[in-house]
Amino acid sequence: MKKIINPFYEYFPIKQNNLEYIVSNVFRPEISFKEEDHSLIASVKERAYTIFGLDDIINYPGKKIKGSDSYFQGRIIGERVLSLIMQELMIDAEKKIRKNPNIGFDFDIIEEENKNIGKELVVTYNDKYLLKHKGRINFTILEKSPEMNPSYSYHQEKHGLQATELDALGYFHCGYIKRKKGIDYSDKNTLEILLVGEAKTSKNSHHFKKWDHNMDNSKNIVDKVFNPLVSLYKSHEFVYVFLAPDNILWDNNSHKVRKIPSKIIRQLEDVNIGTILIPFPNMPKEFNYYTWKIANILRLIRKTKKFHKK
Repeated sequence: MKKIINPFYEYFPIKQNNLEYIVSNVFRPEISFKEEDHSLIASVKERAYTIFGLDDIINYPGKKIKGSDSYFQGRIIGERVLSLIMQELMIDAEKKIRKNPNIGFDFDIIEEENKNIGKELVVTYNDKYLLKHKGRINFTILEKSPEMNPSYSYHQEKHGLQATELDALGYFHCGYIKRKKGIDYSDKNTLEILLVGEAKTSKNSHHFKKWDHNMDNSKNIVDKVFNPLVSLYKSHEFVYVFLAPDNILWDNNSHKVRKIPSKIIRQLEDVNIGTILIPFPNMPKEFNYYTWKIANILRLIRKTKKFHKK
């Protein structure tokens, strides 16, 4: 049987002779946004995605409204848009291969069930790493330290040690069908790909200079993210999806990749992991408008709750 080619390859950056990278094919789905009273809905063709809604505002975990803007911009809007784009990226990949009736597919964003959000349930683990849910679509990787007392294994957050957060994970499996029973995972041609997503919403390059400094002076993305995931998912290939504003990714719409994303690409190339750079979609209004609107709704909800408690 013919080998199945990784359908995400076409979006990987291309290395130039001068060791710079350029993205010749940018994944940029057409997204429309509709603002409602307490929500923002995104649509791609007939598919609708809730970017934020009333439940997100009511369930804001902070005690103070001041400072909620960074939570809603990054954790809610940024990660929900990332999830949307990763889902559309996998739909795009499936369309490229599905013409072959002998190939089956299974793909989705990995989400926690509503009833379990906040419980931080374990997804998988081995003798060194543990992956657990953090929220609806984000995760935490914990590393077991050999110096720790066995009873404290994997409890880094409680003991001041480092844990790594992942903004989103998606899986994309495709392979030849075995007697109409689904994908034959024993076939060497079967592709099992794990997409690892990260979203940056700030257009301020100063934030990324600090991030660059941290990469040089601590464990890099391979150490913190992909070594644990490769250890936990040995049969999988990996693709890193990095969502950020255009001015952070490349120079003047030339799609020549800037210094910091280029550093990430090189680090991942060294361990045979591909990177897909995706520009943050243009939204109808700036982030500060949405976070201002959310803060006002949140303020009203909390005042109403206080009134009814009297």
